[in-house]
Amino acid sequence: MEAEIIAVEPFSIITKWSDGEIRKTNYVYKINEWHQSSNPLYQQIAQWENFKKVTVRNGVLSWPEIRVEFDFGNGIRSEPFEFDPVVTRNESEIIATSLVPNIGSTLLIACKAAKLTQNDLARRIASTKQYISKVERGIVSPQTDTLQRIAAAAMGRRIIIA
Repeated sequence: MEAEIIAVEPFSIITKWSDGEIRKTNYVYKINEWHQSSNPLYQQIAQWENFKKVTVRNGVLSWPEIRVEFDFGNGIRSEPFEFDPVVTRNESEIIATSLVPNIGSTLLIACKAAKLTQNDLARRIASTKQYISKVERGIVSPQTDTLQRIAAAAMGRRIIIA
């Protein structure tokens, strides 16, 4: 399940998940714990100036400027500090559900019915397989003109938006 950040408030993150749920994860109750932590990564994230720089990287809440260093025997490497998406979702509360029909699942069904692969559809609409995959998984919503091209290529239909 993928998420995108909609808003970052003081120590809360509002995300939209690929299933259409909009969730709020509140970290306010953890700030004191993070300030007192012996782990410098948590001490850094407890600072609002650092916390608000959260991004999504590969579906995971990530702080690119806060680095985790490790060595597996082939030299020191570092990666952004990240929160597990399963834990993030479990600790969040639903604040809204998207009422827009899931274009991605409709597209997936239409492509299967038309025996179109992601590559086939991407070629037909002058796009990429990766983009089609993101639409199917609900990570991105196509713009109107792209949606019209997808509808024509995958479903043999026209979409009229009034």
